[in-house]
Amino acid sequence: MLNPTDIYFSFWLSFSFINIGLAVFNLLPIPPLDGFRLVKMISWEVGEFVEKYTMYISIFFLILII
Repeated sequence: MLNPTDIYFSFWLSFSFINIGLAVFNLLPIPPLDGFRLVKMISWEVGEFVEKYTMYISIFFLILII
């Protein structure tokens, strides 16, 4: 078992938080990310809407993230 004061524990804890953060970020419905593909697969109507307004959705999420 890892001791909380151990440097390895700190490394793995940081690594885990970064990995979880990247996974959550990847699920955002921004066109180049996987969350965008999941939204498109939900239904045809949602997929068509997202395809039609992809550029506007991308700009919105870019501004939201900044």
